[in-house]
Amino acid sequence: MASYTLPKSALIRKPGEYRRIYAQGRRVRGDSFALVYREADHAVGPRLGISVSGVKSAVRRNRIKRIIRELFRLNRTELSPSLELVFTVRRGFRPDSPAAVAAALRRPTAGRRELAGLSREPGAS
Repeated sequence: MASYTLPKSALIRKPGEYRRIYAQGRRVRGDSFALVYREADHAVGPRLGISVSGVKSAVRRNRIKRIIRELFRLNRTELSPSLELVFTVRRGFRPDSPAAVAAALRRPTAGRRELAGLSREPGAS
């Protein structure tokens, strides 16, 4: 049975880590969001960073981050263990569930094997 926890070690938190991913990563753009990802040298499990800009309301910003974290938590077993991913959100991105984020990711991540697990329905195998 898969573990659906999200330990702190699965989150990108340090500014230097964000800079490294932005500098060395590949980009995928969607409507009002972008994904920057790279394969890390180490394989401690997939890691997620979230950057929300242009959203003035703290309530809305935090809700967007919770929904993205939930999608990652439910689908991280489908991702490469060495994947580092930063989800950058711009104004206009308004998901109401992890399934809505997965649906928004389907088209931009099509054909990207390393990101295929993100666009699956949350919890689906």
